[in-house]
Amino acid sequence: GGPDGPRPAWVRRRRRAAAAAELAALMRVLAHELPPGGYAAAEAGLFRAVFGLIHDRRSGLAERLSGVAAMDALVPVPSADEEKKTIKFANVLSRGLMGNVEYEFLAAAARALGKMARGATNVDYVEFEVTRALEWLRTERSDRRLAATLVLKELAKTAPTIFFAKTNQATSGANDFIDRIVPVLRDPKEIVRVCAAAALSGCLKILAERQAKFNIDKYCKIYYGALEGFERNSPPEAVHGSLLIIGELLEHSGDFILPRFEEACDAVLGLAGHRRPIVRQAVVHLVPRLARRCPEAFGRKYLERSLGFLLAAASQPPPNVRSFDA
Repeated sequence: GGPDGPRPAWVRRRRRAAAAAELAALMRVLAHELPPGGYAAAEAGLFRAVFGLIHDRRSGLAERLSGVAAMDALVPVPSADEEKKTIKFANVLSRGLMGNVEYEFLAAAARALGKMARGATNVDYVEFEVTRALEWLRTERSDRRLAATLVLKELAKTAPTIFFAKTNQATSGANDFIDRIVPVLRDPKEIVRVCAAAALSGCLKILAERQAKFNIDKYCKIYYGALEGFERNSPPEAVHGSLLIIGELLEHSGDFILPRFEEACDAVLGLAGHRRPIVRQAVVHLVPRLARRCPEAFGRKYLERSLGFLLAAASQPPPNVRSFDA
């Protein structure tokens, strides 16, 4: 806090990162200056303090976030025992994902796990996290789904080979992530749907890079899942999730969307008058992306209608959109 009230979340995050960077710099100095036994003792003491911030029941969110920020900064710092450090860090972050429900903490812990996974020699914990996250996608609990989507998004980015190996079934061609993500994109909580779309984006990028010729069935499964959400009397959560799916397919499915472009445009623009602001806002975000994907087709059939919708939307007061980048 301060004389002008609580600091914005981004300010707090920047200060935590700066303090954690100072801590990491100090440990680098100690690694160079101390004898091995002395450094090992100093490191062990620091780890106990940092892990305590995350696991102590009396720790508030600020303390837990400080602990994760410290671990994140310490990942590349030399250790007296690199293998044990990796195992300890992975276990602490993994327990943290199980024991917390706040988006800010789960996102920070997932980012730290992703950072550890980049170039990791011990891949066991990465495989474990992917497998557990896939299991959590099947639950009805929004907090588990949120943690799962955040972890999968990060690991798709930093450990794509492991992500692909653990989600893609070589014999059947099925993909466990694709099979499980559509229901999560209909979760009652908006933040879960948005994070699920980000994880879907990461998965689609990997598929496009690794087996572009064999993805049509996977794209179809996602696309038809989106169409189900556009059916009459679908709940707003399903409609919003379907719009998010269309956005990701526009960006990451190559030419798959082209023969379905008019169908997608009709479905999206048909929601321009939806009663829920979150749906109308998603349509606003999709219209320019549809126009970029097929300018000629869009201009011929949808331009006038879209301009009318966008001008009307611009004249309305902005919706009360919550920020998840806390």
